[in-house]
Amino acid sequence: SRGRGSLRLSRGSNAPQPREALGGGAFRASVGGASLVFAAAAAAAARRKRRDDRCQRTAMRAVAEIGTVKLGSVIGGKATPAPPVGPAIGAYGLNIAMFVKEYNALTSDKVGQTCPCIVHIFSDKSFTIELKTPLTAGLLHKAVGKDKGSGKAGKDIIGTISIEKLEEIARIKLPDLNI
Repeated sequence: SRGRGSLRLSRGSNAPQPREALGGGAFRASVGGASLVFAAAAAAAARRKRRDDRCQRTAMRAVAEIGTVKLGSVIGGKATPAPPVGPAIGAYGLNIAMFVKEYNALTSDKVGQTCPCIVHIFSDKSFTIELKTPLTAGLLHKAVGKDKGSGKAGKDIIGTISIEKLEEIARIKLPDLNI
């Protein structure tokens, strides 16, 4: 004995269906004694809910690091898409032009020095650049005032530096010592 204005949902038969069965298909609603069929609206609502649930799961997916690339011979402020940068970065499908632009911006104060870096590549094709300090040999050559070392290591000396210059080079290299 239902009261007047009560709502009963059923799928074809008069037996009440569990709430999970309301996903799709034709449903019959009885209000008092009148019957209405609202199949399309119920099915569309169920599809929308499933799609929204899928979209939320995708949006909350974690981004994982899929690789790292070590670039050791890149000149600060003057990186180009040519080797060694292009092939190393392009192998992971990254935007090479975007990497070159960001690297040159980060190393604009170290133009002409070799600035090694580690590129961390993520699953959504994004990346981060971890800059290292310039090479010790490059800093020593700059302190002496020469472009390159001696062709006869241990026999020819290309110059001498003061203790103050050596301490300055040590301070520059300190972040890479991991202490």
